Order: sequence, then C-alpha cells, then structure tokens
Amino acid sequence: MTALPWFFWLFLFLLLPVAIWWYGVLARRLSRSLRIWVSRSKLRCLAAVQRHLRRLLADEVRAESDEEAPRPAELRPRP
Repeated sequence: MTALPWFFWLFLFLLLPVAIWWYGVLARRLSRSLRIWVSRSKLRCLAAVQRHLRRLLADEVRAESDEEAPRPAELRPRP
C-alpha cells in the first residue's frame, strides 16, 4: 500500500474548515426546520384545545337555554 502524497494531506487539511462550515449550515437548517415543526405542532394543539373548549361551552349554554328560565322576582308587591 502506497503512502498518499503530502499535497493530498495538505488539500484535506485546507478543506476541513469548509466541511465543518457546511455541516454547521446543515445543522442550522435542521434545527430551524425542527423548531418550525415544533412551533406549528404547538399551535395546532392549542387550536384543537380551544375548539374543544368552545364546543363544550356552546353545548353547556344550549343545555341551559333549554331549561325553563326562572321567573324574575317582583320588585314591589302588587296591591
């Protein structure tokens, strides 16, 4: 097995910062897309909970309106 020439090692050494920079770019892109996905998931979950609570509240109001409302108390007695 032959040894690689010195300029090959020099070339690799000079390319190392470029490779590190490129992997940093990929890592930033991945973390950004992950953050966006988590943010959207949280918003979807929050919207679903709000819809569910609104539906429950609307059902509760409908159930109360179906019941007979109590008669208002008279402020002064009739003569």
